[in-house]
Parts: sequence; structure tokens; C-alpha cells
Amino acid sequence: MKKVGGPSKGQFLAITRQAKEWAKVDTQRLRTGLLADLKRMFDLAKQMATVEGVTAKQAQHCIRIMGYIGQIMNSLAKGFYEAKALRYFQNLEHMIRESKKDSERSAKT
Repeated sequence: MKKVGGPSKGQFLAITRQAKEWAKVDTQRLRTGLLADLKRMFDLAKQMATVEGVTAKQAQHCIRIMGYIGQIMNSLAKGFYEAKALRYFQNLEHMIRESKKDSERSAKT
């Protein structure tokens, strides 16, 4: 028997799909913004390392900062977090679909 008036798995699946799309869009926008800020920080550190009158120790410190910023940019550019979030949503969609199939089979019997 089907419940009347209650939430359906189809509604749940639709919301999950929408959330997955938001994760794609928002994560990409966030990552793009972070990469732009990091690029500006990298450029500033480069300028600080090469400005006239900078000591060798100061330049070395700026170069280390540039290296670390580069590592962060590389990590963000790979999209690790987005991929992980998308995997969670894909697994959730799969679980919902399987649940929906089981419910449809039960209703037929």
C-alpha cells in the first residue's frame, strides 16, 4: 500500500540532485575565488622577495611562502574536495534509487 500525503522518494531524489548541482556550482565558485586570492598573495610574495633592498633572509622567507602558496594552489586546482562531495551525492542518489526499486517491487507483490 502506498501512503497518501507523505513525502515520496522521488521528491527526496529531486532534492538530492539539486543539492549535487549546488555543490558543483558553489564549490567551483569558492575554489575559483580562493585560487585568485592565492595568486595575488603569490605575486605579492614574489614582489617582496625581489624588491630593491630586501635582505637575503627576507627574500628566502618570501620564497618559502611562495612555495607553500603554490602547494595550496595545486591542491585546490585538483578539485579533491569537489570530487569527494560529488561522490557522496552520487552514492546518495544510488541508495535512493535502490530504495525506490525495492519499494516498487514490494508494491507489485
